[in-house]
Amino acid sequence: MRNFVITTNNRTVKYKSWHTGMLRIAIVLLLSACDNQELRKKKVKVQYNGPLVEFRSVETLYSDNAIIQLKIEAPEQFIFQNGDVKYPKGVKISRYDAYGKKISTLRGDSGSYDKTRQLYQAFGNIVVENLELNQRLYTTQLDWDQPKREIRTDKPIKIVTPNEMLEGVGLVSDESFSRYRILRPSGTFSLNP
Repeated sequence: MRNFVITTNNRTVKYKSWHTGMLRIAIVLLLSACDNQELRKKKVKVQYNGPLVEFRSVETLYSDNAIIQLKIEAPEQFIFQNGDVKYPKGVKISRYDAYGKKISTLRGDSGSYDKTRQLYQAFGNIVVENLELNQRLYTTQLDWDQPKREIRTDKPIKIVTPNEMLEGVGLVSDESFSRYRILRPSGTFSLNP
């Protein structure tokens, strides 16, 4: 009978039988393979949460009976897996009347759309303009709730018209910014009898 010698990590082990040595090697390899499978199971899967699609110089048109109702323009648009949209470098939204005439615009430094809540949000230096009434709204955050068809904010606002300047905190308005309510008003305004 021949001795079988295995040297590992500066350690020499002698086995009396070749079969016994090979059996022990097979067991060690099998156990190390099990350890690798356990390690593979423990690996954390990293889910990608970034945009699925990125667009540059975007112009999106929404129409009804071939008449433009809404136009969204942005230097960049990111669309995510859940349907949310981000406009990280600014956004301009234009609304049109039933005859295709532009009636109001909204500009902001950035914007987003939450698909679940059907809510557009604009952030930064926001200017909303009612072109028919020559009114401008200035604020730092504005939400447009599609189902309710209203614009609102709880931030400080300033409204400039040809006859007055209104200031306050918070606002609720219709989509075209033709009828609005300032939640906590201040400033000067005129009352017509």
